[in-house]
Amino acid sequence: MLNFPDVTYLEEKEARKEYNRIEKTKREIFHYRMMWESDKIFRIPAVRKLPLDRFPISQKYSTYSKLPYGKIGTVGKAGCGVFAVEYALRLMGLYIDFKDILDECVSKGYRAYAYDENDQIIDGAGTKNVLFDNLAVECRNLSELIFQIKSGVPVTLLIQNSMYNNNPEAKGCHFITIVGIDENGNTLLMDGNRISDVTVPLYAFCVIPFMELLKGLEGAWGWNKGKVLGYLK
Repeated sequence: MLNFPDVTYLEEKEARKEYNRIEKTKREIFHYRMMWESDKIFRIPAVRKLPLDRFPISQKYSTYSKLPYGKIGTVGKAGCGVFAVEYALRLMGLYIDFKDILDECVSKGYRAYAYDENDQIIDGAGTKNVLFDNLAVECRNLSELIFQIKSGVPVTLLIQNSMYNNNPEAKGCHFITIVGIDENGNTLLMDGNRISDVTVPLYAFCVIPFMELLKGLEGAWGWNKGKVLGYLK
């Protein structure tokens, strides 16, 4: 059974805005640091693919897609953070029912913030800012990111939708999970959003040049199995 850590809400909307401003600045610094460091790398080392015995669950085309995700939204529209947790657990050999992961994330408030008519927060604490920091190791630079991948642990990335979907008009960010890097510097990713045909689950894996991913990267976490096991009861 999962027992994720409790979270502390920033109940005032203005306080949350200031927190978001600081977080946005941190992500921008991270992004530009990654781009600066990538100019000094001539070749990304190939990394053995993590073992998989089951295909990723689809965020868009599965029995879970229409499930509510907290007080607003659905798993299909906004549940990429929950799927990132499920993928990482699976890659570490920890098989927990997706519905149990979803229920635990929702009950602890790991989702986007929602406000009432009085500008009071009624739901959400943010997956990337709370849950991943407790269960994974945040990468501060490109060297740490590559080290985590080479160490054979699942790595979850926060990527700009505008870059990832090749659409300058796209808003927000998306979570994807690295499985490995091939000899040509291409990244093999687990992403339930990319499953276009549930009868062909291999489409859940997409291959994107690692250097291309860096152009939209805003965060990266290498999962720590020891930390995760500390939250299993």
